Amino acid sequence: MRADVAYDEETRQELLEVVSEEAERLDRLVDNLLSMAKIEAGVLHPERQAVALDELVGHRVRRLSHLFSHVRVAESIPAGLPLVDADYSQIDQVVTNLLENAARHTPPGTTIDVGAHLAGDTVAVCVSDRGPGVDLAHADELFEPFRRGPGSGSSGIGLAICRAIVDAHGGTISVHNRDEGGAAFEFTLPVHHG
Repeated sequence: MRADVAYDEETRQELLEVVSEEAERLDRLVDNLLSMAKIEAGVLHPERQAVALDELVGHRVRRLSHLFSHVRVAESIPAGLPLVDADYSQIDQVVTNLLENAARHTPPGTTIDVGAHLAGDTVAVCVSDRGPGVDLAHADELFEPFRRGPGSGSSGIGLAICRAIVDAHGGTISVHNRDEGGAAFEFTLPVHHG
């Protein structure tokens, strides 16, 4: 495009979309690397506020819509779900990393499920895919830095960052295989009392 090559409008728009998507992907990778540096330096501290998970998840799904061109995303976050006590930006990063992983592992034409429910004094958020699932004998290793599953094209730090952020919030994160196939990543956050 810089060489003043004459592209038709459709090709020009497609090229601009690719540039935009790659810039966003690079931005997310830099965010992950900065978070990893904060984790390793011991300076990852949540700036807590009341967060509405339905709004956060809905916004993130819309912003990442280009990742879901081959799949459907089904959100099931009930109205009236309590607010959580969390750092909006950090939880946005957790949701982003989990959605990106799900998009990578979900076969075309299937669905990624994103849901949340009240679990005692916490809210549990679950992102599920329809992929091959995980080897549960090595599930904890998935949350270690620079560990990647077979055939993964990821950086290997996304899930480690998710665990560190969720831990910093006093929550838990885990993975299990779904009965109908695929993996489900679930994390908890404290309910906001304010």
